Amino acid sequence: MTRKLRQIACELEGRITDRPFFDIVHFLDVTLAKYSNDYMLEFLTVNEMQSLHGDAHAMAFPADQLIQVREDIWKRAEAGHGRDRLTLAHELGHLFLHGKPGYARKMADSSVKPYRQSEWQSDAFGGELLVAAHFIQQCKSVRDVARLFGVSDTAAAAQWRAFQKDGLV
Repeated sequence: MTRKLRQIACELEGRITDRPFFDIVHFLDVTLAKYSNDYMLEFLTVNEMQSLHGDAHAMAFPADQLIQVREDIWKRAEAGHGRDRLTLAHELGHLFLHGKPGYARKMADSSVKPYRQSEWQSDAFGGELLVAAHFIQQCKSVRDVARLFGVSDTAAAAQWRAFQKDGLV
């Protein structure tokens, strides 16, 4: 499953940029709207998001082609904060992977393998999008990954492990 998600992310990224740093903010704010007339990006205050979705930083509604983002998360992503950039990439994953039918929800059934759950899939997609496999050879360490791709140390470590598992590093 990770390889399939990697392929989807690489195809998308390859059409957009030839640099390691994927500008997820620009992609959501400008580029995606060019390709989808139905796509909507909505900014909510912390209080608005809390009243609608509890402690969520962002939410995707694939059936509606809508991503709602807390304003503070968006501003931090604009400033390059890795965790918030990954939050946006994760929500984009829901739009791309779970559009039909409305599959973007957690499954409480523990018999469902993690890679079949929408949250795992969106996490993996977001990591693969922001940390592109075809640039990973430029890195010698997890810290290099975090710096080159603009992701958190935690995300860099997760991607490094995924690439090690697949023999890419």
